[in-house]
Amino acid sequence: MAARAPARRPSAAAAGRRPSATAPARRTKAKLSYEEARKHFDAQLPHRIDAPNQALGFRKARQGEAISAETGKEAELYPLCSSTMLEELDSFGVGISLYFRQLLALFAVAALCALILLTSGLYNANTCDSDKITSDEVDKGGRDLDYRQGGTSTGSAAGCLRTDLSGARNVAPDIAVCVIMLVAALIADKMRSRAKSHVDENAQTASDYTIVIRNPPRHIIDPENYRSFFEEHVNDAVVCVTIAKDNGLLMTLMAQRFGFKRDLAEFAKTDVEELGFLGRLVQPFVYGMGLLKTPKYAQDNLEKVEKQLKAYIEEHSRVTAPPTTVFDHQGPDGSWTPFRQEDCLQIKKAMDSKDDGVVKLEGIPFEVRWGDKAVSKKMPKPPDEGMIQVNIKNDNTRVVRHREERVSEFDWHKPSRVYVTFETEAGMEHALETFETSGFRRMVSKYLGWESENTPEAFENVVLNVSRPVEPSEILWHTSHVRRSERWVRLAVSFGLTAALVVGVYYVSINIDDANSLALWVTFVNSALPVFLKAMQLMVEVHREYGDDQDSMFLKLLLSRWANTVIAAFIAYGRRSRLSATALSGVMSILLMDAFLLPVLRVFDVYDLFMRYVVGPRQPSQQDMNALWSGADWNIAERYTDIMKTLGVGLFYAAAVPYGLLVTAAALLTSFVVDHYCLLRLWAWKPDFDDQISRRAIGCIALLVFVHVLVTQYFFQNWGVYPAGAIDDDACLDDVEACFGYDPLQSSGHCLSSFLRCAPSHHRGKSWDRTPAQRLALRAYPIIGGMALAVALWRLIGIVMKRCLKEFIWGTHSHDYDKQMPVGFRDLGDEMAISAYVPTVPHPVPGEPPLIAANITGLPDDFLPLPPGKPKEFYTICNSGYMGEAPFGAVRDLAPAHMQADFHGLLKDLLHDIFGEVQFWVKENTDTDALTHATLGAMSHADEAAACGVDATATTPSPRGDDDDYGGYGGMGCVDPDAPTPKLPTPKAPSVFAQPPLPTPKAPSVFAQPAPPAPQPVSYARPAAPRPAQPAMPLPAVPRPPPAALPPGWQRMLTADGREYFVDHNTQTTSWTRPTF
Repeated sequence: MAARAPARRPSAAAAGRRPSATAPARRTKAKLSYEEARKHFDAQLPHRIDAPNQALGFRKARQGEAISAETGKEAELYPLCSSTMLEELDSFGVGISLYFRQLLALFAVAALCALILLTSGLYNANTCDSDKITSDEVDKGGRDLDYRQGGTSTGSAAGCLRTDLSGARNVAPDIAVCVIMLVAALIADKMRSRAKSHVDENAQTASDYTIVIRNPPRHIIDPENYRSFFEEHVNDAVVCVTIAKDNGLLMTLMAQRFGFKRDLAEFAKTDVEELGFLGRLVQPFVYGMGLLKTPKYAQDNLEKVEKQLKAYIEEHSRVTAPPTTVFDHQGPDGSWTPFRQEDCLQIKKAMDSKDDGVVKLEGIPFEVRWGDKAVSKKMPKPPDEGMIQVNIKNDNTRVVRHREERVSEFDWHKPSRVYVTFETEAGMEHALETFETSGFRRMVSKYLGWESENTPEAFENVVLNVSRPVEPSEILWHTSHVRRSERWVRLAVSFGLTAALVVGVYYVSINIDDANSLALWVTFVNSALPVFLKAMQLMVEVHREYGDDQDSMFLKLLLSRWANTVIAAFIAYGRRSRLSATALSGVMSILLMDAFLLPVLRVFDVYDLFMRYVVGPRQPSQQDMNALWSGADWNIAERYTDIMKTLGVGLFYAAAVPYGLLVTAAALLTSFVVDHYCLLRLWAWKPDFDDQISRRAIGCIALLVFVHVLVTQYFFQNWGVYPAGAIDDDACLDDVEACFGYDPLQSSGHCLSSFLRCAPSHHRGKSWDRTPAQRLALRAYPIIGGMALAVALWRLIGIVMKRCLKEFIWGTHSHDYDKQMPVGFRDLGDEMAISAYVPTVPHPVPGEPPLIAANITGLPDDFLPLPPGKPKEFYTICNSGYMGEAPFGAVRDLAPAHMQADFHGLLKDLLHDIFGEVQFWVKENTDTDALTHATLGAMSHADEAAACGVDATATTPSPRGDDDDYGGYGGMGCVDPDAPTPKLPTPKAPSVFAQPPLPTPKAPSVFAQPAPPAPQPVSYARPAAPRPAQPAMPLPAVPRPPPAALPPGWQRMLTADGREYFVDHNTQTTSWTRPTF
């Protein structure tokens, strides 16, 4: 545990002064460098690296990757303008690529509609002459309104008379716009699917090779079991298996501990004064943003987090639970597989009641027999174990044994999802076709035991729920512990708070009379909504995938912005004034701000500039300052709602302000250019995500058409200025206003009909007849509105229900038959920058790669979610080498006292118990592997202990002998020391952390080297028999003299070819030269 920073002795002059209550902590430190911060900022920008195996010829560099470890070429920034701009965006993933493609498509559609409506604008500008009516003849509803066209209201309905409405110049062009938008909404989904396939072909991702099992057997926690099962049924090799657990709370607490220990290490290098009362009051809310950091706050919270972790681990771990009886059955290959926990309890209860007997297992067609009755047709004599399992359908018999094991009553350590990665894309497709089945069949098999010929082969009596997963970076592993019911409750609360916010904004908007003031208010609220909703969502909602998180933000933000921009502005003006020049000028002002003001604000992000240039220099260290220079925050949901809001305003008022669609098209084009620039030069790195929001946006387009039809019908039926006294006794208006008191379920149709048909009915005692244009609109728009509503409901609700129904009854079988790359997953590695499915938790420092939170066996560095030059020893919560902890690190410090000295027994079991498992299988029987293993095997036990900072003579004797490698978890933190070392790439020159004069060495962890076989950790499943491999010719280890002592904080390591280099944990640098005191 890091020590407290020494208190700074106050000077005599300062002794009598009390610290300011609001001033941030004053720090005595070296001057921070803007140049270093700028270098860090440039390194975080998107870069691309040549990749011949990619369809594009290049790939997107990993976060912070400067040099390709495979080719040695430097990464380069994406060009701002090129002929292959859209293809280059494909390397950012499906979600971002589809956003820009849809933005261009919407611009094209809006531009076409704007050209059609130009005839309406020109007609209104030349026809609508308000001089025909004097000012005192116009009913303004008691408000000071301008009804004459001019300025931004030119070409609008302002100043028009009822008779000026033309069927050919006003109604017909608008009908054409509705038809075009509906056709666009209908074909948009097909275009999205084709674009998604095109993006998939241009960029290889881990999901192209992987399936996810959403209902894994809870008692199988060994990856080898899944490998054996799928290789038996799928004609392809299994490369990697990831077993994720519901340990999200544990991961979050461990990440918090990592962050506080890191802060304390930085505080030890400088003196920091504590805060005053108000500073301490605000500190909990801004500490995570890098503000108001002090040693006392970090130390106090570190102690709280460690206390929670100790209690949590001791209470929930299996290795601390009392032993219980577990039953295993032996498969045809000789491996033992445990029964389910409920089956074990049923068998144990039956055996306790009598010495021999038979018990029928619930829900499955199997019997367990013991004693004299442990016989069957296929096994006439009892086995030595005295127990058998019999399939009552075909008399297939297996031997059963019983043993003692520790089993916890909690389920958080059991598998929640399993990810199986195959060598080829064809293997993944074959697995989906073989095992993907309907929810109905899974339920029948689980609860009734009935299986049809189409039911896939069960795995441990479970019909698996198999599908294609999202990308690894999109999974929020640290929220896995939150149950679905709690997530739904949180989601409902979040939407309720959003609705309350919308109501408050509405009441402010309807009380603003000035058009320019209303436009400024609407723009301000639209800019502030993302900040407020994001903060609320972080505090209230919990999602398991980044796409779901952005989808929720999209819906809340879209409804809020529509309500603020469209509905509030519409209701703010009364019936007499909605078509006045004052109101329509305000609409044009909103569109002009969307087109030109908001893009400028995105480029010159005031908050980001403030954090970088004002808050950054006041940070306690250069690393903290660099964290604020990691790029401006953004999210794809905000960008989608911005364009949907702009398109919504343009369509809402298209009939009354025809030129508005022209400004809308300009705003969409401006958004494309500005967002493209911000993505490549300003915005922070975001994980890849799928097309979930793009599908939602297509449904919103059809909904916008339906709303446009309703409002346009209203505008056409109320066209023109209102002569004085026209609606003083308007029964139609009274009928509409009375709708607010009706039962909504009984009168919604009547209210909607009255809204659409309502028009001034009397003028000077004479009834107004509808004009031919109004009668044309009254006949056409109900038909168009019905079509638009049907398309909107289908896109927003129908497709989702169809997908759910299809999955439940027939199964999805929605495979992507895109162009399959011939390259295997093992061969991708660094060249393709593909990460395997490794459970991670967000790093507490913005801009840093995530922290690894899993037991990793055999996974090469190229498949970790870390860029080259980022040593895995510093990016794991299992053991933090950055903090200089002993082997087993955090687990050892937090485990119960009786386990801390047992490196190979309970402590190792505990590590496997509380974290997920990732196992990778390298290609077998290669000379390179034998040479690598022999080279790495030359490092002595004393060398490893010296590199760890641990006295080798003081360690606890190993139960497996003196050759045992106790430090297997010291280097990676979660790497299995008993696993074979993976094939390593060509070594590189060292500079692990900073931007060095030399490239980074791709060195193996000294603790991840091979060791003699060790006992397997306590688990619910014993591993299957190992696959036979041809023995490689071993090379004799060259004896090395004992190394000289290293200065504190230094560590000796080896590259893949056996060359030594040295890591300085104090400065996070490396050197080829051995350091001296």
